[in-house]
Amino acid sequence: MILLLILLTGAQLAGAQSEQCGLCHPEERVEHSLSIHSQEFIQCSDCHGGRPAAINEEQAHGGDFQSLQSRKQIPRLCARCHADPAQMRAYNLPTDQYALYQTSGHGLALVEGNESVAVCTDCHGTHTILRSEDPNSPTFIRNIPETCGQCHGKGGLQADAGTEANQLQDYLESVHARELLEKGNTNAPECSRCHGIHGAAPAGVGDVGKMCGNCHSAALRAFRDSPHASSMVEAGLPECLACHAHHKTQPSRYQQMAQACLNCHAQGSDQYVIGEKMEVLFARAEEELEHAREVIARAERVPLYVEDYLARLEEARTFLLEAEPAVHTVSFSDVDRFTSLSRSLAEEIEAEIDGKLSDLRLRRLLLVVFWFYLLLTVWILHHYRQKALKHRA
Repeated sequence: MILLLILLTGAQLAGAQSEQCGLCHPEERVEHSLSIHSQEFIQCSDCHGGRPAAINEEQAHGGDFQSLQSRKQIPRLCARCHADPAQMRAYNLPTDQYALYQTSGHGLALVEGNESVAVCTDCHGTHTILRSEDPNSPTFIRNIPETCGQCHGKGGLQADAGTEANQLQDYLESVHARELLEKGNTNAPECSRCHGIHGAAPAGVGDVGKMCGNCHSAALRAFRDSPHASSMVEAGLPECLACHAHHKTQPSRYQQMAQACLNCHAQGSDQYVIGEKMEVLFARAEEELEHAREVIARAERVPLYVEDYLARLEEARTFLLEAEPAVHTVSFSDVDRFTSLSRSLAEEIEAEIDGKLSDLRLRRLLLVVFWFYLLLTVWILHHYRQKALKHRA
């Protein structure tokens, strides 16, 4: 078996060496040598055809040679292997990429004759095709924003289509980008997590919530219980994006809750007032949690054992975190329930620690009084003893 593998490998290497394309295309030869295709013995002629053993350009570019100058050819070419289950089975790779691409915004535009849209080589590279797990690959998770930004950034191909939108810059200013690119949180979404990979397309009204719900499931459940769920779709508003922005998504801040309501509702309206009231609930809970934290820190300096209180403070913070998705129900009572639990737990911590600190202060005072009377007694006894000794003398 080992001998057979050696013979097969030798035959493949011999075939690779028989290709003379690098004589005229040395840069492409070097680029290809670094690719996963080269490692799997896929050579120039497998994509370009022709007569690779020839050293004359006219002969080499004869026969079934294709230069692939037309971008429209590329997806179908890649699909010859990547849509073939027999060839992809050994690599455990999906074979539906080409079918998905044809349904994407890119694929549909390409069929209509727009060759400026993304094709396989724009995202994966031309000759240096790398695994997506390779940090140097344009499809490595941290590199995807810049890869998409080639077209969807300032001066990219999308600008040729008559739009000035700079989705890349908007994304780089978002909380998602900070999580992924600065903190290294690979669970944070990049472009493909929301738009899809080979079937990339913008989510339509009615689907935005489902898309965001892949990560924010609690918020989605709460939103579906709200009056917004049906009214936004009926009004043609893209659910979550109507409040949280598109690519420039920012972390939710309760201080901006009522302000967000003004996107659709008038100032002073019932909806705006509910937003203001929920802001107050969050502010009071935050204030109580901060006070409890300060009380625990004071107790720790005494020192008192505070591990149990720290655990309970974390529980109080959890209740407040649960209040955040509850905001999407637009129900004052739902938010009040969680913020009240958070606030009351913080108040219990403060009361218990204050009680312990008061007991400790009382004990210290009693100890001071005890030592004062003890020392006073010793001094009196000493005084009388000295007086008695002088009297005897």
